[in-house]
Amino acid sequence: MKSLLLQGMIKLLEKELILKVRREDIKLVKDLIPECETEYSEIMMQETKEEYKTKLIINEKDFLNNTEGGECGGVVLYV
Repeated sequence: MKSLLLQGMIKLLEKELILKVRREDIKLVKDLIPECETEYSEIMMQETKEEYKTKLIINEKDFLNNTEGGECGGVVLYV
């Protein structure tokens, strides 16, 4: 999950991203957010020599479901 989040953050380069996850993955993702935000900034500084920060926010009203490919987990990142 951490790799998916970092990959999405790097691809999208937004200051704020909303995360859509399965209801049962909320705690896991909440626990990963600080680590992902920090690691993203470190990776971007190392690769670009510029400061990038992204705030990750979990959408706790709309959850990833089976019809969206959420049978086994995953995450959708959007602005």
